[in-house]
Amino acid sequence: NVDSVFLGAKHALTHMRAHQPGSIINLSSIAGLIANGNSPAYNASKAAVWLLSKNIALYCAKMKLDIRSNSIHPTFIDTPILDGFSARFGKEEAFAKLARQVPMGRIGEPADIANAALYLASDEAHYITGHTLVVDAGATTISGSGRFHQQDAAMLREAVALARGRVFLEASGGITLETIAGAGHFVHAEKPEEFSAILNNFLAINDN
Repeated sequence: NVDSVFLGAKHALTHMRAHQPGSIINLSSIAGLIANGNSPAYNASKAAVWLLSKNIALYCAKMKLDIRSNSIHPTFIDTPILDGFSARFGKEEAFAKLARQVPMGRIGEPADIANAALYLASDEAHYITGHTLVVDAGATTISGSGRFHQQDAAMLREAVALARGRVFLEASGGITLETIAGAGHFVHAEKPEEFSAILNNFLAINDN
């Protein structure tokens, strides 16, 4: 994720200098902005793409080059990266589970990202550089909707990490725990008061 962006910019700039103006667009992820506790390498690499894009933007500006650099940060998009999840649960069920984590309630399409890139490449974006364009249907804006909150989810993540599981804070304000060791069994809670029962159930599933 990182080497390709670094080397791509390094070699592209050699040619872009002679053909200004120009636009460099790097694909990161909301995983580069928010850690999930289960994908440290992926989180770190996508965060590196994010800040590398900003550094490229600053470098070009410092060198008085009319070349912009921005990054795009998608949430769940209907691409092959979701194939494993779809194979595990079936596409309809898998997408429904993922959509619950998105305020707009649906998975994105490749065209959603393509249109964002098209804008950043266009003359209409000539004054935009070093920008973080988040295309996530509101996923990174979730605050808990008055029930579960981000700090609650953070505490729960620490607990379920011991059980090799994952926790999802949903757009509805509920929370879903997935047992990795338990063949993808899901349990669901709507209120913080249910933490103890849900967590005990979750740990029991993983112990079996």
